[in-house]
Amino acid sequence: MNQTWFDEPVPVAAQAVAHFDQWNAEGTVADRSIVIAHSLLDRGREAVPLTGTISFDRELDLKGGAPGDLFSVTGTLQHPEARAVTEEAAK
Repeated sequence: MNQTWFDEPVPVAAQAVAHFDQWNAEGTVADRSIVIAHSLLDRGREAVPLTGTISFDRELDLKGGAPGDLFSVTGTLQHPEARAVTEEAAK
């Protein structure tokens, strides 16, 4: 079993965040945060879109995945929490 930096088991949709080969991102730095406007996490042949913020205080607010397979990552870099997101909750 691969160890990840998540405390809990990672939902299938968010597994690319726990382990990826390459992360290509576009964004800005503003108001003590990195704002990720568009990014792709490459994991083998899979590319998972990811957007959101990472604050300089190391707080996460990321969302990603494909429709029907959405996830969010919140918490801190030290204690991230990944959750599957339903279509209704994403609206």
